[in-house]
Amino acid sequence: MQAIDQRETVSRAERAVRRGDFATALETFERLVNDNPEEASLRQRRDAIRELAQSGELGAGGGAVDEGPAATGQLTPAEEGERHASAGRFDQAAESYRLAVEQNPGSELLRERYQELVQLAPPSESATPHVAAESIETPTSVAAVKPDADPLPGTIHEALQELLMRIAQNRRA
Repeated sequence: MQAIDQRETVSRAERAVRRGDFATALETFERLVNDNPEEASLRQRRDAIRELAQSGELGAGGGAVDEGPAATGQLTPAEEGERHASAGRFDQAAESYRLAVEQNPGSELLRERYQELVQLAPPSESATPHVAAESIETPTSVAAVKPDADPLPGTIHEALQELLMRIAQNRRA
C-alpha cells in the first residue's frame, strides 16, 4: 500500500473512531496491519481500538458493544459529548467529556478527546474579559490612510457594519 493511501485509510479509520463506529475502525486497522505487519504503530492503534470496543468507554457507537448504558437508553457522558460535538456544540461536548474524564481518570483517550473539544469550543464569557464597545477608541476618519475616504461611524458596531458593507461592495476605506 502506498504511503498516501495508507494515510488516507488511517484518517478514515480515525474518523470512524471519533464517530464511535469502532467496528468499522477495527476492521480498517485489521486490514492495515495485515498489509503492513512490520508497522508497530498500526498494531498498537488496532489494539487500542479493540480495547475501546470491548470496554465500551465511549459507548456502543457502531454496534461493537451490546451492553452498557446505551442499551438501556441512558447515555454516558462521552456519548453525550459526541452527540454535542457532532451537532457543533463544542462547549457542551467539552463539558460532557470533562465529566467522562472525572469518571475515568485513567483513560488517555477520553483526556485527549476532552482537550480537542476544549480547543474547538468558543471562549466562554467568563474566560474572556468583557470590554464595552463604547470604551474602545475608534478613528473617526481614515484620512491618514486615504485622503478622499469617507469617515467611519463613531461606535464600534456602526464601524463594523460600515466595513462589512464596504467589503460587500468591494470598496476600500
